[in-house]
Amino acid sequence: MITAEHLTKSFHDGEGEIRPVKNVSLEIPNGQFLSVVGRSGSGKTTLLKMLGGLLRPTEGEVLIDGEDLYEMSDRAMADYRSNRIGFVFQEYLLEEAFTVEQNIEIALMIAGTAEKERRELITNALEQVGMEHKRTTKVGVLSGGEKQRVSIARAIVNHPSVIFADEPCGNLDYENGVNIMKLLREQCRQGRTVVLITHNRDDALVTDRIVTLKDGAVVRDEMLG
Repeated sequence: MITAEHLTKSFHDGEGEIRPVKNVSLEIPNGQFLSVVGRSGSGKTTLLKMLGGLLRPTEGEVLIDGEDLYEMSDRAMADYRSNRIGFVFQEYLLEEAFTVEQNIEIALMIAGTAEKERRELITNALEQVGMEHKRTTKVGVLSGGEKQRVSIARAIVNHPSVIFADEPCGNLDYENGVNIMKLLREQCRQGRTVVLITHNRDDALVTDRIVTLKDGAVVRDEMLG
């Protein structure tokens, strides 16, 4: 269970205070597929970063199964990000000169996974996203849809309990976007929690629940199906 309690994030610029997220409280049960929607600038990515341990809130708490994420030690926080969650981004964040396998292996090396275990984990992740046949291909020659499949493989290679996906279909055509959403849905079927940030209502309708943000605050929270 991920619990956000009264999350607020404030920044100061030359003209005063900016609050991209304002007093957001949410409970995300294990295994739920949640989408967060809203216009550009509504606070979606800021909220995701706080939920994922990438950005400390100005006010409020993020609880992971009852444990305060931002009260963890540096080592525990690093372990959480490396082994318990996976990130998928719109821009892929892959090394284009490296092979598919090398890009995924980086995540395992950061997590401290023993070399003898890496091959099996990489094979399993690539099979799940249908990219085993591209294992030794350099990422730079892949299509956008293939790159996003590799980024999902990298996100799931450590068997995380939560996947945070920030506009994963934003750079893809319709067909590839549909396929990526199917892959994320499959991760939920395997018991993972998936938190999707999207401006695309069609993508949001594939999820279990839609939370709508406006000016940094939750204005609607609806269950689907």
